[in-house]
Amino acid sequence: MQYQKYATRLKYLEQKIKNEDTGSPDQLAKDLGISKRMVFHYLEFLGNELEKPIEYCRRLKTYKFK
Repeated sequence: MQYQKYATRLKYLEQKIKNEDTGSPDQLAKDLGISKRMVFHYLEFLGNELEKPIEYCRRLKTYKFK
């Protein structure tokens, strides 16, 4: 059950990043139903897994793939 929830969140996060529609880390944590600290763990894992660096754009207030 936990793995399925984790995988679902990762897919949702990947889609939000592709659409450049994540919002701030606080908003993303709220959307995912996790802590802000866990958002950073998810971002690090996803970036490493996909071998694509992820960066935060302050102007657009969203995460995006480099």
